[in-house]
Order: sequence, then C-alpha cells, then structure tokens
Amino acid sequence: THGPFDLIVANILAQPLIELSDSFSAAVRPGGRALLSGLLEEQAGDIVSVYERWGFELVRHFDLETGGATWRTLLLRRR
Repeated sequence: THGPFDLIVANILAQPLIELSDSFSAAVRPGGRALLSGLLEEQAGDIVSVYERWGFELVRHFDLETGGATWRTLLLRRR
C-alpha cells in the first residue's frame, strides 16, 4: 500500500526524522496524523519547525524522563 495514510508512526532519531520529513508529508493525507518519537526534548523545536514547512501542525507532545534524559513524542496533524 502506498498511501496516503491516516496515521504514520516513527520511533527513530531526530536526524532521520528530519531527512524523512518530505516522504512523511507525502505519505500522510490532509487531516492525517504523524506520531514521531525517538527525539530528545531539546530537539523537538527543530523537528516541529521542519514539519511545519511540510504542512503539519503540533497537536500535542508527550514527555518521558528516563536514563537522565527527557524523551519527547510529537503528535502532528497535516493541514
């Protein structure tokens, strides 16, 4: 199946999330969602900025503190 999809989920590091932003944008239908995790809290702003350029908006985020770091999950919606 080639999409577009209602939801994509990715649990990878920040740099691959940035590199895949154009592909993810093409894979998510307007009104669809992307759930992105595997990034540190301090990287989240950069990820959101990149995805906003591809037509996504931040719906909410979730944080998990573990191993001395805060890991953030982003829920984005494509406009």
